Amino acid sequence: MLVGGHDEFSRVARINVPDCSGLTVNHYVYTRQSIMGFTENYFASDTITYQQAVMDMEQFSVAGYPGGEKSLAPSTVHRWVRTLSGLLHTTQTALNLIGQEDPATRAYRDLAQLKIATGKFKRPSRKKQLLGCLRLIAVEAFFKATFTLSVFTNLAIRCAFT
Repeated sequence: MLVGGHDEFSRVARINVPDCSGLTVNHYVYTRQSIMGFTENYFASDTITYQQAVMDMEQFSVAGYPGGEKSLAPSTVHRWVRTLSGLLHTTQTALNLIGQEDPATRAYRDLAQLKIATGKFKRPSRKKQLLGCLRLIAVEAFFKATFTLSVFTNLAIRCAFT
């Protein structure tokens, strides 16, 4: 779950099945800035892969990794895309607020032109997730420009992260 604000963070935990020997519990803390940064990087090019998105930003510290470990599994970005795409109510509410504040906004036109490269998905359901995530990223940029706030500061909380 994403929580906004500069001092707030998201906790991601992997919980193991009891009685499974050899497995450890991984618990990492990710900031909103890390999550959005790596996810935005994935959408920076039609050909960039999850692994490239992680490697391109490897010089940035990932909050929450123990012992200064900086590598991030590419599957983590994949999961973040799925999670962010589920924030449909947050995205729509933010878009409505932008439209009320600035009726001449380009947000609606820009969102209508968003496309996902065919190499980024195999199934229509994944294309829908990618498009939903990309819409949230675009709306977040318009929201910041309009209100000088992130949608995660208060709006996502009020929308119950839906």
